[in-house]
Amino acid sequence: MTGAHHLHELPRLNAGDMPSVWRLKHGDLPDFPPLAGTAETDVLVIGGGFTGLSCALELAVNGARPMLVEAGPIAWGASARNGGHACTGFAPGQAGLERALGREAARDLFDLAESGKRLIATLQRRHGFDVHYRPGYLTCAATPRHVRALEEDLTELERLGHGGCRLLEAEELHRNWLGTDAYHGALLDPHAGLLNPVDLCAGMARAAAGKGARIHAHTPALMLEEMNGGIAVRTPGGEITARRVVLAANAQNGALWPELAPYLIPVRACQVATTPLADILARTVIKADVAAVTDTRLPPAYFGLTPGRRLIFGAGASYLDRPPLHVTPGIHPHLKRTFPQLSDVPIDAAWCGVMAVTANRYPHCGRAGRSGDIWFAHGYSGQGVVLATLLGHLVARALLGDTERFELFAAIPHGPHPGGPLRAWLHAARMAWRMIRRQPD
Repeated sequence: MTGAHHLHELPRLNAGDMPSVWRLKHGDLPDFPPLAGTAETDVLVIGGGFTGLSCALELAVNGARPMLVEAGPIAWGASARNGGHACTGFAPGQAGLERALGREAARDLFDLAESGKRLIATLQRRHGFDVHYRPGYLTCAATPRHVRALEEDLTELERLGHGGCRLLEAEELHRNWLGTDAYHGALLDPHAGLLNPVDLCAGMARAAAGKGARIHAHTPALMLEEMNGGIAVRTPGGEITARRVVLAANAQNGALWPELAPYLIPVRACQVATTPLADILARTVIKADVAAVTDTRLPPAYFGLTPGRRLIFGAGASYLDRPPLHVTPGIHPHLKRTFPQLSDVPIDAAWCGVMAVTANRYPHCGRAGRSGDIWFAHGYSGQGVVLATLLGHLVARALLGDTERFELFAAIPHGPHPGGPLRAWLHAARMAWRMIRRQPD
């Protein structure tokens, strides 16, 4: 996309094939050749985002020589089309885990999820790349009654030993933290933050290839078939025979292996980015040293300033996995309501990414197929930056024989979304009803 448009003109930016703003400085992002001919491998990873690249990297570092295929360019899908929010814990909190697994196992899962942040820091240090992570995360109450929910979240985090968090009252939030009076308070988490997701994908891809992983972009997996002694995967340019396959395509995993489809609802989330803000204007938007913000709406609005002072702002979602014809008019009212001072600021990027949501909103992983040689991880429910990177790593560790942490995640009970073939429509209707019931006071 070229040129800039003004928000007050409601530019009709089509985000179908547009890159996220995270990719703008990545003209040299590694683009691997498509597969041509036949190939054999011990482990084939399908998906070139957080999950797949993390898995391939860990396997390669430990002497395996995995193959990875991606339908488009590396880091083109949701892993490079999200807000870059590195969140704490799980989207629905701990209560569901405690009911299903008990408090001790739920606590172990929280600690394991938090290790995903340390994993990203370790990968940067070990392989010499930078995701430009900045700490500081606000969850803002969209209504007065949502303040109580944030108080409960704080109590839960303190019980889990996640110290340093605190509540901000509305007056303090507006005076010292955010240049908006749209919120009624906030929960500050200094241990979550914002990173560049394309930098993370690019760093893992380069490191994995450098350690011997065979990576093929522009190579969609068209069909998987179990055979005696292996799995055949057909692509447009040839066929791969693998002893084990890792499904790491998140929302697309159900298309690759249909028995997984009932457990996933693809959700299309869209965002816009402003042109770089003048320093003085940027400081009227986010006033304090906080990197990323979300709120308690359904679906939430979320935003953050990049190191180049672009505001990335996301709002709304399509639960039917249908790309909107034009992104900016749908997001503009949310942005203008939150930050009226940006009404005349140009935007020059708009994009959508498809994530996957499970029925209980916890990640879903396990093994499929007659022999159990098809491994999968997906359904990060809006928190894929940390959780997908972690689950890819844990799948690789399990393939190498270290299964304990993978099995802890795999023990989370999951059921299919209700509604059968109409599950996406039913989910959309349920979300619309919840949105109506949770309108701001």
